[in-house]
Amino acid sequence: MAARSGSGIIAAMNEILRAAFTPWLIAALTLLFACGLIVLGRRSAGLRKITALVGGSFLAILGLAMLSGATAMAVRDRALERLRPVDGKLVDVGGYRAFVQCKGQSGGLTLVLLSGGYSTGSWMKPLQERLQSRYRTCIIDRPGTGWADDGPLPRTVDTILAEIRMAIRGAGETMPLVLIGHSMGGLYAANYADAYPGDVKGIVLLDPTPPLWFLEQSQTFGCGPRTPPWPNVYLTMFGLGLIDRLNPMYRVRDYDAAALYGRDWSTIVDQEARPRSLVAAWSAGREACRAPIDLVRTPGALGQLPVFMMSQAVKSDAEMFREVPAGLNPRQRTNWLRLRRAWQQDYVGYTSRGSFDFAPAGAGHSFPYSHPEETLAKVGPFLALMASENATDD
Repeated sequence: MAARSGSGIIAAMNEILRAAFTPWLIAALTLLFACGLIVLGRRSAGLRKITALVGGSFLAILGLAMLSGATAMAVRDRALERLRPVDGKLVDVGGYRAFVQCKGQSGGLTLVLLSGGYSTGSWMKPLQERLQSRYRTCIIDRPGTGWADDGPLPRTVDTILAEIRMAIRGAGETMPLVLIGHSMGGLYAANYADAYPGDVKGIVLLDPTPPLWFLEQSQTFGCGPRTPPWPNVYLTMFGLGLIDRLNPMYRVRDYDAAALYGRDWSTIVDQEARPRSLVAAWSAGREACRAPIDLVRTPGALGQLPVFMMSQAVKSDAEMFREVPAGLNPRQRTNWLRLRRAWQQDYVGYTSRGSFDFAPAGAGHSFPYSHPEETLAKVGPFLALMASENATDD
């Protein structure tokens, strides 16, 4: 009972801390406390007077800075809303809305592109732009990301799958679908096909997150903190995310994202660095790790569903061992390496119609974004086959 009560308190705190009014509330409380210290200092003498006045002055400056930062973030949020593409749709998915942007001629095969992690669908634009001349293509901002509304916590796998389905259907798109997912988007694609097999013609998995990864994380490291990464949340909550050097989105990547996305890049950064986006991404990752039984992960589970999978190029043993968890004995290290090798083609065995290929040489995990042309050169024949089969079925 105590554990449940503690979880309820943490959940309530998470909801309060990501509310729109929270930055101003924290800033106001800081200023109120500062005023109290200053009043106390004026009524005191000696060291107590100095300490109270210095502390009050510091908190007053901090509170004003927080207030200014919160206001700057609110202004940026309003500016982002004005950039929302007019050819997209906000679609109700249970009392809150996802954002769906579909392009290309309708009536044939519909491709749904699911970005990696729990992030804005805009990451998949390089692929969408190259596919929309031949297929109907849709990208989705899931609740908490991009131009979508905030969504309730926790962000469970089943909730996310249901939201994707409601978003596509609510946008008026026709079935069947071919789901193209990168990283965690690949995991969601495979699980969508398992949950709603009648919707799906085939799936393309681009370096997908394997279900056993969560099992390893749980066994080796646990499933992460019970609360979101509040340092980063606070940085963005009070406007420090507007300073490039302090923005958690600006980190070393294996490709030049700014050059690839052009004018969209600053919008993606601003969206991904918002407090609600950081909390949603934390919750989605934690829930998938906490409940591995929710994930499809057994040979034959997807029946005869066509699956095409691409993984990044094979790493050498030396490269792999740089990632090995600390504290393992020699036999455990060997078993860990075997497990990681098996992951590279894990999903192919879930179906009798699985095929596999490697990403372009030298491309890292982000190859769908960094090497879109080369990626689609390998994915293209599979999509053409799905389109042909779909036309025959009609």
